[in-house]
Amino acid sequence: RLQGMPQFKELTDTDLDATIHYSALTNPAPITQPLWPALFHLFNHQTHHRGQVHAMISQTGAEAPPLDLIQYLRELPDRDRPKPVTG
Repeated sequence: RLQGMPQFKELTDTDLDATIHYSALTNPAPITQPLWPALFHLFNHQTHHRGQVHAMISQTGAEAPPLDLIQYLRELPDRDRPKPVTG
């Protein structure tokens, strides 16, 4: 599920299916859910904020850095690039 993300390469399916418990800042009601959707949300939501910052930088007239994932992956050192998933 999180293939291609070197930060999480040690996590097993069992780890990702583990139940987590937390409370949101906006609603203190307890939340219980598997870990993997929370991690997906983390990465998806940070993309939203990167886009916001990119727009703010662009509005100042400065050149904003590229946000293209493919370009980012190509610029990673070989050891950090995601490996193809096989079989």
